Amino acid sequence: MDTAQQSIFAGPTAELNAYGRTLLAQVARRLQHVDAQLAVEGHTSAEGGAQSAANWRLSGARAEAARDTLVADGLSPDRFAQIVARAGTQPVYPDQPSRAENRRIAIIVLSEPSVLPRDGSLRF
Repeated sequence: MDTAQQSIFAGPTAELNAYGRTLLAQVARRLQHVDAQLAVEGHTSAEGGAQSAANWRLSGARAEAARDTLVADGLSPDRFAQIVARAGTQPVYPDQPSRAENRRIAIIVLSEPSVLPRDGSLRF
């Protein structure tokens, strides 16, 4: 989550800064031993409009960047069940939609197993 003092991305981009990469490396280490599928959500503030096309693209790109970083840090690509763009539709502070804390990614450990086999045995 961004704050007024610290962001995890380089400006209004989907590029993780050093702080963000360090945080995700720690998350990846902790998730190595969790046997569950994961979802990654990207969120933006409402600057430029909560549902502007730019915010939809940015939130999706940030979720993808987080996933790519977690994979680079050792998580298997097949651990990810969802990569979701949320734009500014779910602010942490609804009464203050432009606050920095509304810009974030969420990594969700899914408690329900995927209905699809993880070994790729389902073929069409």
